[in-house]
Amino acid sequence: MAKVPHLDLASWRADAPGIIRAVFADGGSLSQVMPGYAAQPEQSRMAQNCAATIVAGKAEAASISFQQASTGIGKGIAYGVPLALHAVLTGGRVMVATHTINLQRQWTGKDGRIVADVVDKLTGIRPIVALRRSQRSFVSCSRTQKYAEMLRAQASVPGVESPGLLLMQAAALDELANYVQDVMDVAARSKARCDEAVDDFEGLIDTFADAYPDQWALLASLQTDRICINPQSSKSERLLYERYAARSRLANVLVTTHAAAVIDLKIGSILDGISAKFEGIVFDEADRLPDVAKSIIASTNSIGAIGSDIAAVLQAAAADEVPLEIRKKIAESAIDLHTKIDQLFDHLRVQDKELKDRVQLEVQKSDPVSVILSDVSVGLQALSAAISRGKFPIFHDVVEGLEQQVYHIDNFLQEVGLEKSQRYSRPVVSFSPVRSQPSISLIPRSHKMLVSRLWTGTRSRAKSIIFTSATLTAPGKPPERAFDDMIEMVGLDRRRELIRTDLSGVYAPETFGTMTFMLAHPSAPVPERSLEDEPPSIAYTAHAVGMAAATRTTGGNANVLVLVKSHEAGIKIADKLDRVLPSEVRARKPGEKLSDLVDWFKAERGRILVTAGAWEGLDIPGWIDHLVIHRLPFEPPSGRFAQYDEGTSLAVTSMMRLLRQGIGRGIRRASDKVCVWICDPRFGMPGDLAAEKWLAVHPKAHPSYLACVEHRFQPALAKAGIIPIPHSGKREQAAKGKALA
Repeated sequence: MAKVPHLDLASWRADAPGIIRAVFADGGSLSQVMPGYAAQPEQSRMAQNCAATIVAGKAEAASISFQQASTGIGKGIAYGVPLALHAVLTGGRVMVATHTINLQRQWTGKDGRIVADVVDKLTGIRPIVALRRSQRSFVSCSRTQKYAEMLRAQASVPGVESPGLLLMQAAALDELANYVQDVMDVAARSKARCDEAVDDFEGLIDTFADAYPDQWALLASLQTDRICINPQSSKSERLLYERYAARSRLANVLVTTHAAAVIDLKIGSILDGISAKFEGIVFDEADRLPDVAKSIIASTNSIGAIGSDIAAVLQAAAADEVPLEIRKKIAESAIDLHTKIDQLFDHLRVQDKELKDRVQLEVQKSDPVSVILSDVSVGLQALSAAISRGKFPIFHDVVEGLEQQVYHIDNFLQEVGLEKSQRYSRPVVSFSPVRSQPSISLIPRSHKMLVSRLWTGTRSRAKSIIFTSATLTAPGKPPERAFDDMIEMVGLDRRRELIRTDLSGVYAPETFGTMTFMLAHPSAPVPERSLEDEPPSIAYTAHAVGMAAATRTTGGNANVLVLVKSHEAGIKIADKLDRVLPSEVRARKPGEKLSDLVDWFKAERGRILVTAGAWEGLDIPGWIDHLVIHRLPFEPPSGRFAQYDEGTSLAVTSMMRLLRQGIGRGIRRASDKVCVWICDPRFGMPGDLAAEKWLAVHPKAHPSYLACVEHRFQPALAKAGIIPIPHSGKREQAAKGKALA
């Protein structure tokens, strides 16, 4: 039998879509490496459009397309095969950036192996797929422990703001250090153990964040550059990073995070020394990219923390091994610096009084704040220089603290110095509402300008860019405007000539899974954010879960997954169920790994798992018979979600995207059958269904919410059942009436 010649670059450039069509056809290369593979027209169409987008890319003008793929399309393979093929044939490199760690695991695991097998079969070259991580992703146990000690010391200072929070953050840092130390101890035993740790994504900050979301929520506001490894870290602490880096240097396909990609854009560096443009970049879960860009731009640094760092320097200088001459130099620099900080505080106290109801003061070039901050930065550098003369180990960490303060001040002043049209953020002095303590903050202003560096200017990052997700479009928009919101959010609204609308598309399988629905009665209680005194919505959701759990499936007792927005709500629902149901019930508690609970859920039939943090990324095909949604997933209007008041279009768009993702947890493979129970009456119901049941839709329901259900399941939604309201006493009935009003 004659050997089939390998694919070459000229043939690929001449007819990339045609080659991909053959790969994804029955009997093609994909079917030869995937047992049981059956061609899907929509997956093939997406893959062809991705191939055409990538091949059309040029160094001087990026080729950009948008690809929305519903569950069941297999989008990772659809964009992965043409992307890796192009990398191997051109000798260039490509990148896949994702938001969740689950997708990264898929890429370095099953999907990555399938893609590599196909490319190897077509070209005779097996692409190397590797995780790309910067030093900021790896924890230094020693630095983390010292940071925890510093927070405890701050908490003990009389009059300090939020001492309880500081102690909780210190405890969370201890847990992070212990987690990483355990991983490092195992990895250090042998190269094989180290490789196993890398394969399992161990040792990364975001692995800890995924496993311990509540502890990470406490740490998210801290400066991660004070806990990550650096060039001075010990060989043992850098072991895992060096192994990850060695793999990524050899890779054709780099798998990274949105955050790492955006940080690279912000600081204007080149990933891992790669000076050439990427042949292609795919942003999977791309609808999360704008929020990531905002979080990277934003920063807050307490001016009071500068005083804490100076106090730490003076405390270290009091050590016996520090010569008197150096102590004097340090004291002189510290006194000069304290004078400048006092001057800054005095000026800001006056400003604080003049602000009245406002809590932010925007800083301009000519403001005294800029001048004084510049002097403080010079003073910090002088103090750091005085310390460095002695080269005493005792000063190592305090010097690092001073350098971080200089970095934050200079970064702030750099934004102040720019013209407004060039700024990524708004530089302000903000005041805490309780004690009026000042901080310098960068409030995101134009994340779009940052993301647009991907395709703008001489240092643009890629020849082709593909944005993909299951939820790129706003539900309910007409096809011709389907991607408008996403185009605007990433800053392409002014560069529409780069968008290949002819190669963009929305893909959904004609048949994939079976879904039925049970909807909240219009008179049901709206789930409250405040969970004091066990609101009636808890009982209503528990009642729905009880109905779901009482059903039988062909496999035996039914498995029920309950999605909530907070651990507190989940625990209350589970507690209510535990009192009335014989079924096994578990609620995810703060600090519990979701993966451990999923293992428990899959151990046997008839189990009920109530969990927060599983609206997206959870993939357990065949194990969810009923999916119960407690409330519409609006974000709480506080902290980083202060702009998410439930009445705004931003809040609604964000909620609908997350709701669509949550509903999608029920169908992960073609044979899945799930009944979705939506216990929030604000979701509403189809008009014909309401008329048939003689019901008035809840006044806060909006017809567009119904578009969160995939088009192929809309007929099932039109035939939904109604979750009855259980019999209750007068007090509960009054509460329900109040909630509806």
